[in-house]
Amino acid sequence: MTSIITVANMKGGAGKSTVVALLSYGLAKRGRKVLVIDLDPQSHLSSFFIPATRLEEVNDGSLHLVRFGFGEVGARIREVLFSDGAKIHLVPSGLNYAEDLMIGQAPLSDPLMLYRQFERNWSVLKIYDYVLIDTAPEPFLPTQWGLYAADYILMPTSLEELSLLGIKMLANKVLPRVIEIREGMYKGAPWILGTVLNNISRRYKGDTISKIENSLNRFIKSVPSVSRYTYPELFFEARIYSNYYLSKLPHTPSKLRIPLDSVIRWYKDLGDSVMSLTSEVESRIKVIEEQKIQDRLMAIRKGVL
Repeated sequence: MTSIITVANMKGGAGKSTVVALLSYGLAKRGRKVLVIDLDPQSHLSSFFIPATRLEEVNDGSLHLVRFGFGEVGARIREVLFSDGAKIHLVPSGLNYAEDLMIGQAPLSDPLMLYRQFERNWSVLKIYDYVLIDTAPEPFLPTQWGLYAADYILMPTSLEELSLLGIKMLANKVLPRVIEIREGMYKGAPWILGTVLNNISRRYKGDTISKIENSLNRFIKSVPSVSRYTYPELFFEARIYSNYYLSKLPHTPSKLRIPLDSVIRWYKDLGDSVMSLTSEVESRIKVIEEQKIQDRLMAIRKGVL
């Protein structure tokens, strides 16, 4: 099955693009077929893989996917080949998309456009094990496209107060509506895989992190519709610690020329964290899928289905 994972937080700087880039690499290293879709008009994720000068005018990226699907007038999938042989596929965003969205050059009225394009173009998507979607740090339409299209939602955060507040805003203000709409559709509501701690200092003690996790967990449990679809352990064990070169990744395609996989190889602890995170993501998805099967069997026995 193809698993669609949307990465979201309502606060900028939480590390959404970084987590998508690292997770896509980790999955590719494990031999998975991965498609990455950048829905953020700032093109942060796309700049990890494509020189910024090529993102000034994009006429076959994610906005074209939402409007036209894949094909001659729609989106073109780009191959990104790392020096160690890992390979992902990418549908980039364009810096010109911000203007297109402002002047109404998109189907602004329908947050389910991407969901429907995925249904129409399933013959393209079904070859992938994972589709990873990066979103903007606010609940405007491209972010909604990604959330409504998701099977799973991943919420990165630093330990800054505003970043944590971004998760609370997502859980309290945005996800209840997404879940309400998706529950009545064929694929059902998306599940929240959990929270990845990103760009954090090693000076934080385990007790401090546990207190933050418990506080955030209590908040999510206060939103029953969201809590029902949230993995029991909120924080992932794998953490992405602060790394100077990792923070420079958006500039490397056109300036530093340090490919993503090289940075991971130079810093073994970063590479280990990426592979641990990848393993945890796949493990959590497996647990959730098994739970879905059990719930469906129970419903059949009760005569609900």
